[in-house]
Amino acid sequence: MHEPHHEADASAQQAPGHDALQASIEALNKKLVATTLARVQKEGAIRKHLEQCQHQLAASNQAREGLSITVTTALKKLALAASTQADRVDSVETRLTGLAERQCQCVAQSAAGWPAYLERHGVSLVALAVAVFTLGLHLLG
Repeated sequence: MHEPHHEADASAQQAPGHDALQASIEALNKKLVATTLARVQKEGAIRKHLEQCQHQLAASNQAREGLSITVTTALKKLALAASTQADRVDSVETRLTGLAERQCQCVAQSAAGWPAYLERHGVSLVALAVAVFTLGLHLLG
């Protein structure tokens, strides 16, 4: 009987140790669950933030591409307008040069007056005078 009593004493002594060990395990297990849950939540928040950053980056890239296309189109239009304007300037310069030359000719002709007219048409006028004189002689004579 001593033996069952001895075992009961040992069991009674082990019970508080066992209960303390069980409580410690449960506390550590709860702490582990809480830590794991906190880590999972933190990782979820990080993933969500990363997804937001990826969406912002994609939107930024799309906006940059759109801006690049707009700028390229505007530069092409500007180059075409500059080329067209250069062609117009060349055309106006050619016309102005022609007008200036004609004006110089007109000024030269009007400045010379009768002497220049007679010089240009002298032979024709002499021939006309001879013809009129000859006609007059024929009519009179």
